[in-house]
Amino acid sequence: MRGATCVRAAEDALASTAPAAGGASGAGAVTDAHVRTAWSLFAGMHAALTPDNAERLTQWLGKDPLHVRALDIALTEWGLVQSGHPVGNARGGSGNA
Repeated sequence: MRGATCVRAAEDALASTAPAAGGASGAGAVTDAHVRTAWSLFAGMHAALTPDNAERLTQWLGKDPLHVRALDIALTEWGLVQSGHPVGNARGGSGNA
């Protein structure tokens, strides 16, 4: 049941990091470093699905609810790139920077 518990905890953490109606605040916001780390851990697991790679990602996700949001952003950007869509800024910006 350990996997189901981790999934439930990740879903709860993601729900708790959803931006408020007024938008995300600067404090406690997901940074580019968070997203790069999430992407690195996911890419490692995707390239070689081993218990060690999965455990590294799971452990990192469990450390901070922002990590779950960072993985969500990284996977959104990855999905857009894989589908051929241009990726601006999945964090809500205009993408013109």
